[in-house]
Amino acid sequence: MKENTQALYNYLITNSIDLTDSWMDLRLPKKGSHYSVDASPEIADRIKKQNITYVRVIADSLLQSEEEMKKSVLDWTSQTAIDRANSDTSLSDVAEQLRYFRRVYWQYIEKFMETSLGDVTIKQWFQWEKTINMTFDFIFESFSIVYMNALTTRLASQQAVIRDLSAPIISLSNQV
Repeated sequence: MKENTQALYNYLITNSIDLTDSWMDLRLPKKGSHYSVDASPEIADRIKKQNITYVRVIADSLLQSEEEMKKSVLDWTSQTAIDRANSDTSLSDVAEQLRYFRRVYWQYIEKFMETSLGDVTIKQWFQWEKTINMTFDFIFESFSIVYMNALTTRLASQQAVIRDLSAPIISLSNQV
């Protein structure tokens, strides 16, 4: 059972660039989104690198305890969510891309199972499904929290600047 899980892990890591390219091929034009096919080459490259790490974070969960998975996910989301919050990419756009990516991820697992030399039991497949989907769900949950905290912090900062700028200014002389 562990041999098949290790083989799946190796397959996902080996194919992380292809998996990411398959997901990126699904991009459409979407004004202001980092996920847009029209995004600058610099942004597209950053998205691609982040996603290759994302593939690894999810694959790692197959070999980790739940606690280890959560730490790994939090390390990734704490960086990536702030990046998205500082862009014009909406949380709903992130959720949409997560849905597309999850579908691509499972397509690669299906390819693995079709070409796997080992026999994968239904019990093992369900264990992978449970682990991987729990990881995807925790990623979105933690991503949303970090993203919203970043937006709230930025909004509070902007409100403080507005308050400071809206205060009346009275010139003082030596007598006043």
